[in-house]
Amino acid sequence: MKPITLLLFLFPVIHELRAQVSDSIQLSNASLCYEIKGEGLPVLLLSGGPGVSSQQLVRLRDSISQKFKSILFDQRGTGQSRSFPLDSTTINLKQSVQDIATLLKELKINKVTIIGHSWGAMLAVSFAIEYPSQINKLVLIDSGPLAFSDYEIQASNVYARASKVEKEYMDRLEDSMKTSPSRALGMARAKQFLRFITYDATKTDSLFEEICKGGSSPVMSMLMFQDLQKTNYNVKNRIGSIKFPTLVICGRQDPIGIFPSIYLKELNNNINLIWIEKSGHYPWLEQPAAFFPELFKFLK
Repeated sequence: MKPITLLLFLFPVIHELRAQVSDSIQLSNASLCYEIKGEGLPVLLLSGGPGVSSQQLVRLRDSISQKFKSILFDQRGTGQSRSFPLDSTTINLKQSVQDIATLLKELKINKVTIIGHSWGAMLAVSFAIEYPSQINKLVLIDSGPLAFSDYEIQASNVYARASKVEKEYMDRLEDSMKTSPSRALGMARAKQFLRFITYDATKTDSLFEEICKGGSSPVMSMLMFQDLQKTNYNVKNRIGSIKFPTLVICGRQDPIGIFPSIYLKELNNNINLIWIEKSGHYPWLEQPAAFFPELFKFLK
């Protein structure tokens, strides 16, 4: 079976404009875009991938914005944000952490609650470790690995639930994309992969439509993975230093987030861990009735 690669979606998005402010920060080597909706204590949302647009979190944002000032942030090189140039000098974990600090300074936010999903949870942890005084609370949803070497475990978990036919189908799709990439092949592969990381296969189509909101950058994804590998990304020995309130939420049947979530709790017993039953990698979409009460109980 071929090594796992995270999915990248290239689809248009319809923005909800009511009570929403969109703006950008213009830097010498980047244009960093964000959206603010709601009032109250600030909550920053970080999307996954790496490379996935923040628009994938719109439904999560809309719920949070009913009680808080929610900030959707397109990471450098994703969504509407741009990087000049788009290469290893600008796309790396250190720069992404610094971009969050730049955003908070621009918005005059001294303390923030950060909610990160998947790769966004990895980025949130990295920022929180470097800037602990700026963290109010931390929410990690179905986190990606805490070390680059653990991506092999993730791949094994994802494909363990695939049949032989499904694995062969994915291999054929990947081979075809290498020789003649197309939107249709990308969509077919993305939908099949989604089947592996969600709980209820009958809901794949409806989830697919929601998850594919916004755009993504294959180049950004590749560059970030290269940086994580080059720097031998590993934050396990620093999880114990987290002192601020932290909530880890994970779908019980998520093959991606299950081990990082367990590791987070084992490495720091002060972290709260909540399992969402009958859910895979997207619990706010798969089981909103169970997910949101737990989230708001922690945030209030």
